[in-house]
Parts: sequence; structure tokens; C-alpha cells
Amino acid sequence: MIRIFRHFGVFYKLQPARIQNLTESVGIVPLNGWADGDKLWVDTADSDGNWAVYNKITAWTANTVIIDEAAISNANFAPRAPEINHL
Repeated sequence: MIRIFRHFGVFYKLQPARIQNLTESVGIVPLNGWADGDKLWVDTADSDGNWAVYNKITAWTANTVIIDEAAISNANFAPRAPEINHL
């Protein structure tokens, strides 16, 4: 008697997130790219042999445009330097 089982499910491929040193991080890219909150464990993070955990965060967004309506074109960005009179 032959039995056929048909099961459906989700399969995951686990990849290590622990590396020996930070230079190895270049070759590690998650399937869907890095997302905020992703972590990377590094065994030797500095010259003293200390370990570290790096946490992915988005520091800024390139799509943000800030416009100052009160900006004046060709305005000086620094205060004028004082004049020095030589005697």
C-alpha cells in the first residue's frame, strides 16, 4: 500500500548572523535586504578583540525635501567677520 501525503507549509532557509570580523559583513545580504531591527553579531569588532552587536536603523530618508519659505537667495550663511584695522 502506497500512501501519499500532501502538506503545505512555509520553509525558511536560516543563515548565520554571526561573523568573525566586520569585513565579512560585505558578503551578508538578507534575501529581502536589510530591514530596521535586523542584527549582526561580530566576534572581533575592534583591535582589542571585543565583540559587538550591530542593529540596523534608518537614520534618514532620501525622499525628504525641506523647504524654508523664508530663505533668501544668495544670503550669507555665516556672520560677517569683524574688520581689523592695522595701525
